[in-house]
Amino acid sequence: MRQRRVTGIEERLAPYADLILCGDKAEDFVTARPEASLQFVGGEKDKPTESQRPHAAGVMHPRWYQRSSPRYLLPEGFKRVYAEIGCGRGLFINTMAAADPEGLYIGIEGCKTFIIRGLEKTRKAGLENARYIDTFINYAETAFGEGTLDGIFLNFSDPWPKDRHAERRLTAPAKAASYYRVLGPGGFVSFKTDGEAFFRYSLASFTEAGFQIAGAVCDIAATVSEAGIAERAAVTPTEYELKFRAQNKSIYQFTAIPH
Repeated sequence: MRQRRVTGIEERLAPYADLILCGDKAEDFVTARPEASLQFVGGEKDKPTESQRPHAAGVMHPRWYQRSSPRYLLPEGFKRVYAEIGCGRGLFINTMAAADPEGLYIGIEGCKTFIIRGLEKTRKAGLENARYIDTFINYAETAFGEGTLDGIFLNFSDPWPKDRHAERRLTAPAKAASYYRVLGPGGFVSFKTDGEAFFRYSLASFTEAGFQIAGAVCDIAATVSEAGIAERAAVTPTEYELKFRAQNKSIYQFTAIPH
């Protein structure tokens, strides 16, 4: 999604430089076009355009949604590390960080007009265990080392419903496989959406990537659970979730656990 250009946004971000992680330069990363077997229910079947067709052996030249991310250096001293990919304005990541001071919580958001709201929340709350990456991450394994993360949160990601945009979904098969590689023992992916079709597509994608699915439910209870981080994530609201609940929309959720 193309973000609106805001004058002076870099200057507004400058005071929060200590909360924004930096990384080394990334190399290009390419992937094959997703298999038709995971066709998104409710999407449309499209043939690739000339610019999208493979140039050699089924491999495509990388677009913005295919490119790798820098490898990020994480602060030390935390017992656990979690990342929310697409943190929006930061309500969820700040709530989770406040409840778990021994864990490091990383909010990832490429829209700078959104991420600054999260940074403001973190600074105001005085949280020492929240950090941010102010760019889009497409493949987790290029940004984080193998076994680095204890959990990944995908909250109300853009479903990209058209078939020709399937590769951009954060739950596309190649990206689900990437999450598998960066999770350590006992790790998980927590997923939430308001779209049933996207929910079912994502279930299939994570299953294909080798995950075991747990707690797949519709209309999750809005109560706080202390059973564990994954359970707490399922019931900690985002800004979108509060909006959707006010509209009486169903919320679909599952937890994916590597075998």
